[in-house]
Amino acid sequence: MSDVLLAQKWEKEDPTGWWVSEKLDGVRALWRDGNFQSRADNKFACTSWFKQKMPKDCALDGELWAGRGQFQKAVGIVKSATRGQEWEFMTFMVFDCLVEGGVNIADRPFEQRVEAIKRLCSVSDVTKPVPMEMCQGPEHLAQLLSEVEGRGGEGLMLRKPGSAYERKRSKTLLKVKTFHDEEAIVVGHEGGEGRLTGMCGALVCETPDKRRFKVGTGMNDDQRRQPPPIKTVITYRYQELTAANMPRFPTLVGERADLTWAQICAQYLPPGPRKDAALKKKHSILFDEGRRSGQSQSSTALAPGAAEATAARRWSTSMAARPLKRQLSEEDLLQRGIAEEDLEDIGSVEEKSEQAQKKARSADPATDALPICIYGIKCFRKNREHFTEFRHPWLDE
Repeated sequence: MSDVLLAQKWEKEDPTGWWVSEKLDGVRALWRDGNFQSRADNKFACTSWFKQKMPKDCALDGELWAGRGQFQKAVGIVKSATRGQEWEFMTFMVFDCLVEGGVNIADRPFEQRVEAIKRLCSVSDVTKPVPMEMCQGPEHLAQLLSEVEGRGGEGLMLRKPGSAYERKRSKTLLKVKTFHDEEAIVVGHEGGEGRLTGMCGALVCETPDKRRFKVGTGMNDDQRRQPPPIKTVITYRYQELTAANMPRFPTLVGERADLTWAQICAQYLPPGPRKDAALKKKHSILFDEGRRSGQSQSSTALAPGAAEATAARRWSTSMAARPLKRQLSEEDLLQRGIAEEDLEDIGSVEEKSEQAQKKARSADPATDALPICIYGIKCFRKNREHFTEFRHPWLDE
């Protein structure tokens, strides 16, 4: 597995002088040796014309991005060998450079690596540097977070000025997000596996409008041994709603003893229908050229290396719009999943073995006759037997 820089959660540290950028809801990818690969060293199914346009003799860290709100479609495109034509709607958004011209530069200050990113991306129309600015303080950060979330973005990233590329989870890279709290009622318990055998692996929960999902994180071992009983009202926290209006990365906050389920249902407002936006080639992103976000852009005496990076303050990501060549089919819309890098946001989740997944989804012709999993894209099961009994075509590579 590749050792890459992973973000810690922002814990209200003073962001003054740090580089701030939009957190993109794309697929984390490393570009090196002529291929895009995941943190688990799996190669993505990138079409040849896209790879030919990528810069040579370098190693870049970034996100394969299809625009805000298109995470699930991006996952489907990069994992499918039959959707090569849809790579025209993808852009490799680069936020770090490890190698330039065959030389390892991972230990150089971040601002120097930014200059390398600009040079490498200038020769390709399928790559763009992630735009960033220097944060002026907590109020500036809050203003930018409100702005990007209001435009459908996922959150913000903070990068420590002058920092090297650390191949681990590091406090030099911080993610800033807003999470949402809601209530649900427990309607069942799912048994745990592995270390959690004999305990509760997940709570089966239901919202007032009958959406069912599982909450598998946020419980300690005592809670797993004696989970909240059925009909208990709980508060859960999640990052956002998926296209199917299901909470993404739900985690248990606690039991709600001060309100009855009837009271919660009486004041509940269900989410509206989610519109399936068509893929497009022109994307907007925080700090687009031609507009200014947040407060003053002054970088006076903010951090070491700030003067060197001033020229990199704003990078354009606009590209000419191109219409979608064809309408997305139902199969396209089923190509959904959780990107490998997003597992870091789940918390105490036990990551599945990549080899076990491949064995479970082995390319045996006999599996074509298997029934499709009734849980669809919301399937949370991890045991190999489940994957040998039911098909999960949206997970096929």
